[in-house]
Amino acid sequence: MMVETAKLSEIARIDRSSLSPDRIEAGTSYLGLENIQSGGAITGIQVVDDGELKSSKFKFTSKHILYGKLRPYLAKIAAPDFDGIGYVRLSC
Repeated sequence: MMVETAKLSEIARIDRSSLSPDRIEAGTSYLGLENIQSGGAITGIQVVDDGELKSSKFKFTSKHILYGKLRPYLAKIAAPDFDGIGYVRLSC
């Protein structure tokens, strides 16, 4: 079986769209690295309150692939089926 390969940069792009803390609305879904298991399962989705987060977060949609680049050997890569914000890099 022949498998085609390509550079990741040829098929995806890093999306660095972020929201400052004052623009994060109450009720927004939030994912941290602790919410993505090795292999892609998403667990414990959090919902934020006004003023709860103190730093900018990346925004994502269901069209993104989320990648936790801290300790990449943990394989924290997920494809959410919802929109939200998080502390993970995004590609689409």
